[in-house]
Amino acid sequence: MAKIVIADDDAEVLNALVEQVQELGHEVVGTATTGEEAYAVVCEQKPDVAIFDIRMGAGDGIQAARDIYDTCPTPIIFLTGYAEPELVEEAAQAGAFAYLVKPVRIEELMTNIEVVRRRFEEIRQRQKELERVKRDLANRRILERAKGFLMDKYGMTEMRAYRVIHQAARNTGRTLGEVSQEVIDTGKPPEIPGR
Repeated sequence: MAKIVIADDDAEVLNALVEQVQELGHEVVGTATTGEEAYAVVCEQKPDVAIFDIRMGAGDGIQAARDIYDTCPTPIIFLTGYAEPELVEEAAQAGAFAYLVKPVRIEELMTNIEVVRRRFEEIRQRQKELERVKRDLANRRILERAKGFLMDKYGMTEMRAYRVIHQAARNTGRTLGEVSQEVIDTGKPPEIPGR
């Protein structure tokens, strides 16, 4: 079961979408009739998927999607009565994960909700992995700088410099990067408790 926010400025379409989504066994955690409302509801409810009409009064769905992408990333399925190539391109640039032309069949909704959820989760996992790799690389650079400093200033071998940093990290419950940064900032070897 997914948590879903639905936004459409046509009350009849909105109610039909709510019924279809509930019929599929998902929970509708919020609805909206403007892009501004849609943005607020998505950021508050943090749904698994948002379903937006691409054109809504008082702030359209595309602008809401851009704002959501920047502040509270959520996969969005766009619905429209228009099959215009320009709109498809705009929707893609705004971060759309799917684009369906109204009237939407329940089978299309079912398939797209599942595909969009999985795709978004895969992207999130890749982003987390990329962030971890970047953090590890940054920590590695700081460690190399700190080892170099200890070798130059204190005549330590590379192995000895590493051991000093490693032991301080282990004994204080900090990362190698944090201890290395301290060495660079203070200009002296780390304090090792118990020695």
